[in-house]
Amino acid sequence: KEARDFTNELVKSKGIIPMPSQTNFVMFPIEVDGDAFLTKMYDDKVAVKVYKFWDKTWCRVSMGKMDEMKAFAGALDKALS
Repeated sequence: KEARDFTNELVKSKGIIPMPSQTNFVMFPIEVDGDAFLTKMYDDKVAVKVYKFWDKTWCRVSMGKMDEMKAFAGALDKALS
């Protein structure tokens, strides 16, 4: 729950509304090209998935330990820029 709360707040701080979730992952829409986003995330050794539905591109990130989620936060900053 701590990692999910951290991730939800991180995403919201970027002006993105994540899907409501009580699961071990968070999904949120991204406004960048999915392939380019994945390449940037993978460059930082962060694995996520990208899906296309509801006419949007979505990122799905599984919850890890807090140090892993902080690594995700850093990679996300780069991937969204």
